[in-house]
Amino acid sequence: MLFDILAQPLDWMEMCHDYIQWLFPLKEESNFNPDAPLLTDEDIREFKNRFGAKSIALHNFTEAIEKMLYFLGIDIFWDGFELDAFQLAINFEKQKYTWLGPVNHNALRITRMLSCLSILGFEKLAGDLLVFMKEKAPTVGGEISPRSIEYWEKALLVR
Repeated sequence: MLFDILAQPLDWMEMCHDYIQWLFPLKEESNFNPDAPLLTDEDIREFKNRFGAKSIALHNFTEAIEKMLYFLGIDIFWDGFELDAFQLAINFEKQKYTWLGPVNHNALRITRMLSCLSILGFEKLAGDLLVFMKEKAPTVGGEISPRSIEYWEKALLVR
């Protein structure tokens, strides 16, 4: 269940490999987790229309975004359901390995998250997140793999 995933510690998120498909579903079945939900055209339409400000689905999705970003060592601040700002989180030093340095399985998680955001009408948020990550990397002595950047940029085009 979503609430079970959101309650898990970050170490669990690193070790477990089948939750990301539940937090950030796509239209295509996952080779790794075929039991995960899939986005339908109706789901996509409803998310793009933002359901209305009191939507449980939209609230839950923003919770998933916040949890995943915190796993990456990034905080997000909202203005309603739109992005206000990103900043490095208090746990950044511990979590920076998730996206800085050599390609690892977390690059695929980020690709899935960016794809899902783009599909569901959060293209600006996904693009702003990628810009933030690319701009922050050199300021914290890190580097993002060019291969990861290539995949992440392609994920922004998925719809």
